Amino acid sequence: MKAREFGSVALKVLGIFWFIKAFLYVIRVSSLPFIMPYTEISNTAGINWTIEIINLIVIASLYATASYFMIFRTQYIMRIIKIDENISEEITSPDRKNNYEGLAFTLIGLYFAVPALSHIVPQLIKLWSLGQPVQTYGMYQESYLEKMWPNLVENIIELVIGVVLILGRNRLAQLWRRLRPLSTVKDEKI
Repeated sequence: MKAREFGSVALKVLGIFWFIKAFLYVIRVSSLPFIMPYTEISNTAGINWTIEIINLIVIASLYATASYFMIFRTQYIMRIIKIDENISEEITSPDRKNNYEGLAFTLIGLYFAVPALSHIVPQLIKLWSLGQPVQTYGMYQESYLEKMWPNLVENIIELVIGVVLILGRNRLAQLWRRLRPLSTVKDEKI
């Protein structure tokens, strides 16, 4: 199997995974009107449920967009990440190994970047909403802000790691090959 074919299958599987996540968020959003009137949280915690619904819709939209590109625009993504299909099929070919390793770093980068982005945007919306005039209890607002900053920083770090893995895939593949020379290791019988 060529790297381009393998990459296409791997991207589609990742896209299906994100489509399922988007679908689960849609179910979550659609169930809120039935759940919220009966909970005391909506009355006591002072949460602005409109912002919560918007956040869930944003998360579902980001996952759905990512899954669309992964499933239906796979060849476009493969052109962007420059996986060459004209590489020698010889297993020991360094170009072929770079292709597979670069693809692996790209997939791992996407796995980090998309969920991180789908959490950063809603957190920024919530942060913006805390400055809006809403009936909130000051105690809840302070504790929420204390929890929000570490989560936001963690998600930003995950996004940066994902982007570095995606953009630096070829250099990382070369570095990987230098640190662990798989092409020079021969199967030795013990």
